[in-house]
Order: sequence, then C-alpha cells, then structure tokens
Amino acid sequence: MSSVRPLADWLADANRLGELEFCAAHSHPLLVHCRTTYQLRPVDKSGMTIDRVVLERVVRPAMPPSALDEYSAVAVRARLGGRAFDLTVGCNPDCDIHIDDSSMSNLHARMTQDRHGNWYIQDASSTTGTHVNGKDPIDTRPLVSGDLISFGMVDVTFLLPSQVYRLVRMLL
Repeated sequence: MSSVRPLADWLADANRLGELEFCAAHSHPLLVHCRTTYQLRPVDKSGMTIDRVVLERVVRPAMPPSALDEYSAVAVRARLGGRAFDLTVGCNPDCDIHIDDSSMSNLHARMTQDRHGNWYIQDASSTTGTHVNGKDPIDTRPLVSGDLISFGMVDVTFLLPSQVYRLVRMLL
C-alpha cells in the first residue's frame, strides 16, 4: 500500500547514490507535504465549519524551515506495485495513494499517466475539492514538477525524482 512516509526515508539513497542512480532506483514521482505551518484538528463544535476539520496555526519552537523531519511524502504508484496508469487518491486504505486525513474523501481524486509519461489529476467529486496551483485542474494540462496540489486541506507538491533528490540533499 502506498502511504505517507517521512521524506528522510529517501535520504540514505540520496547520500549513497548520484542523481542518475537515485532517479533509476526511485522512478516514481512523489507528493511531498511540509508540516511546518499548519496542522489539522477535529471540529469540537458543530457550528464551526461545514467541513469536518479546521485549519489552525501551529505554534512551534524556532527551527530552520528546511528541517528534513518536517517533510513527508507518498510515492505516485499503484498500491499493489507494478505499473498502473490510473491511480486513485483518497482516505480509503484501498486507494493507490492513501492519505489519512479527515478533509479527504474516500475516493478524492484520480491521477493518470499517459503513454509519454505525463501525469494528470482529476477530482473524483470529492467533498472538499482538488486544486492545482490554486485552480481547478484541467484534464489536458499535465502536472509539472513543483505543482502544488490541494486535496481538501492537504497541500502537497508534485515532484519528479530528480527534484526529490535535490530537495533531500538540500535539507540535510
């Protein structure tokens, strides 16, 4: 099952391998999430919001914003391994990309890859929506490394393996 893991899981390979070898070993893009600014908490009063969660500012001790342990990531790949060109994203554990967050729908979005290797995203009629760089995704526009994808209130950055390698090396 594809699940969220600390970005540090890729650190050992980034230290041991060059960029080309790293990209060969980790050929799938990642959805990278930075937890330094906001966190989700359950709603304690029913009148607070129509959604099930509230975004609240996190008070944290001063630390460098690039601390590696503040990042987590999930690989964009099929849940059961192998190659798949139509992936499901949601909070249901049976989804290919499982993100356990209360602002996610069971089946939140679909990610597809065309024969040229371009990735696309489409909302699956989720409750809280899917956006790319603050806009509704357009089916004909491929995702570009560095695009910000919002699944409800979960913001992730779509990164190709070469950008993952550079990010991990930069955050050491």
